[in-house]
Amino acid sequence: MTSTQRYVVGIDAGGSKTLAALADGQGRVLRTARGPGANLVVHGEEAAAAALEEVLGALEAPQIDALCLGMAGAGRAGDAHVAQTILARLGVRCPLRVVPDAFVALVAGAPERQGIVVVSGTGSLAWGADGAGAEARSGGWGHLLGDEGSAYWLGHAAVRRGIRAADGRGPETQLGPRILDRLELDRPQDLVAWFYDQESSRSRVAALAPVVEEASEAGDEGARELLDEAALHLSRAARSVETKLNFSGSVPLVLAGGAFRACPSLAERLHRALGPGPFEPRPWVEDPVEGAVALALDLLETGRESTLVPPAALSEASSSRWAALETEQQHAKARDLDLLSTVDLVTLLINEDRAGLQAALAQRAEIARLAGWLAEAHEAGGDLILVGAGTSGRLGILEAAECPPTFGTDPQRVRAFMAGGSEAVFEAVEGAEDNRDAGTEVGRAVRSVDLIVGISASSVTPYALAALAAASVQGARTALITCASRSGLEESADLVLALGTGPEVLTGSTRLKAGSATKAVLNAVTTAAMVRTGKVYGSWMVDLRRGSAKLRDRAERIVAVAAGWDAAAAREVLRDCDGDVKLAIVRARTGVSAARAGAALEAAGGHVRAALGELGDDV
Repeated sequence: MTSTQRYVVGIDAGGSKTLAALADGQGRVLRTARGPGANLVVHGEEAAAAALEEVLGALEAPQIDALCLGMAGAGRAGDAHVAQTILARLGVRCPLRVVPDAFVALVAGAPERQGIVVVSGTGSLAWGADGAGAEARSGGWGHLLGDEGSAYWLGHAAVRRGIRAADGRGPETQLGPRILDRLELDRPQDLVAWFYDQESSRSRVAALAPVVEEASEAGDEGARELLDEAALHLSRAARSVETKLNFSGSVPLVLAGGAFRACPSLAERLHRALGPGPFEPRPWVEDPVEGAVALALDLLETGRESTLVPPAALSEASSSRWAALETEQQHAKARDLDLLSTVDLVTLLINEDRAGLQAALAQRAEIARLAGWLAEAHEAGGDLILVGAGTSGRLGILEAAECPPTFGTDPQRVRAFMAGGSEAVFEAVEGAEDNRDAGTEVGRAVRSVDLIVGISASSVTPYALAALAAASVQGARTALITCASRSGLEESADLVLALGTGPEVLTGSTRLKAGSATKAVLNAVTTAAMVRTGKVYGSWMVDLRRGSAKLRDRAERIVAVAAGWDAAAAREVLRDCDGDVKLAIVRARTGVSAARAGAALEAAGGHVRAALGELGDDV
């Protein structure tokens, strides 16, 4: 090995195992490693990171000049971005490509980079590329929603057939006795404990697939039917992909996954189910990691694909603290943004906003927890303090401005502080977000009963983090809302809402989906907290301030609908109650005096429904 030698790494990260290979610049494999599964959906980010760290460490690469990671779920932008971030944390600073594991298998079996791969392992799917830039998939929904034709599906179906036969609800089959023998169980009833045991993972159920092949070879009709049905499901997935793509001529058909090894007849049954057509059978791919190595070699030659650290920035990557930020990455679908039609551009922008909202929804439990904290602080006399810079700061300003007219809160109860002060709301103030001293000053003024929320799309804004740190010293509860992923942020605040929205269509412009997701979180937190503290009755804002003709009309309509009165009567009771919507509703529904209605509301902590209940109206 000379000092000028270059090295590439290919990784195939599946649901049951992760394979990695180190190769030289000519593609000769020098070393391989095997680790546990790294499917983000099944195993989670922490386990996937541990698996990748294990195989990378085992390779003992002198250096890595290009890396390709094939990972289940990488076709979803969010999962691909998490994988890229994990590799960055593991010190990968080279041209990098993260692709679906099916693409890795396709390349291993069809070096021309086009065709269809049918994967039947623990899960199943068909995936294809037509060589003209288009890709398509069918299946891959996971064992709870799909994975028909997979080893798991075969194992599960075999158990079900065996149980039905034992119950007398189905035809006799060898499957039940063979499964009991394989698992060293005595009775069919023992399958209940085995199957529902937490350790009976998908891979353990998938490991029963060979039993189906053995029973079929022994003449069991039920086993043959299962294998034919599995082949039929896989053929339908392959045909679905073929119809979505524009192939010219024959279509290479690659088979990959452990089910084809466990059940050798499955491949033949699949080809038979497909029948005559454009498919050109290729040998079963035993080692998909070879495809990852080939794709890494492509990167070595071109250096074009580097979604985590762009090639032009590689020389600066190690010295720039911002280069690896998730919010600073280039979006894979936006590299040719300036070439898109306006309609396609708008579609992409709105779809990405929707993805940001889905990322926020995924954190609903933590968002609800923060709303609960705000409700507790509000009822204890504490204030909500929002701090941020740039777009994040402006969103805090907007939330603070909206609460008084919507919920009738004292403007001092919800306050926002923005790096650079009021001037920065309308015009950028250079260096304001880096001013830790200004943030510390805000945090030191926070009381122990207050709740302070830092807003930082990138997660590293010095102004916001300094405010949280200083407020923590004062004994206040602290929270951070960020659009980065959770890893490494746990010490930033008592509660971290890490939305992980991924790269923006316009690189680095967090006013886009990061801003939309952040605004949705702020809306949810303040609204849910105000509902909990009695500022809402039904769906009505019963503490609203009637500062305009529209809001005065809304107040009258709220009282009218709540009491079943007409607008004139509602207007009169509101006038008698000095515009207090809560008081007007309680008086209108119960007929009590203003004094008694007010006392009931006070006793109920301002909750209209509870006050009505106290007065005998439980609606």
